[in-house]
Amino acid sequence: MLYANNTDIADIELEIRQESQKSLMKLIDAEKKLIAKIGEKRVAELRRYSQKCLSSPEQEAFKRKLDHDDKKLTWIWFRLKRIRYTNDRSQQQSASVDRRAN
Repeated sequence: MLYANNTDIADIELEIRQESQKSLMKLIDAEKKLIAKIGEKRVAELRRYSQKCLSSPEQEAFKRKLDHDDKKLTWIWFRLKRIRYTNDRSQQQSASVDRRAN
């Protein structure tokens, strides 16, 4: 079995971070375009829906009325949240490894 040395691992981590940053920027750009298209009033409603601020019956009724752009924007918000969470965890783990190495 072949094990990567520290330089290889650092290169892989850097590549992953760069790809993650590219994905993040693409999603942010798509989010801005959709927000401009949908309008602030609808975006505010979608934020309440995506943050589960509505009661269960309201949530279900609202969900049935979502169109393609609504669904796409809520999907983008989910992806942004997930990427940011993953990036934060990765940075915390890297910092933890760095502290142990020193």
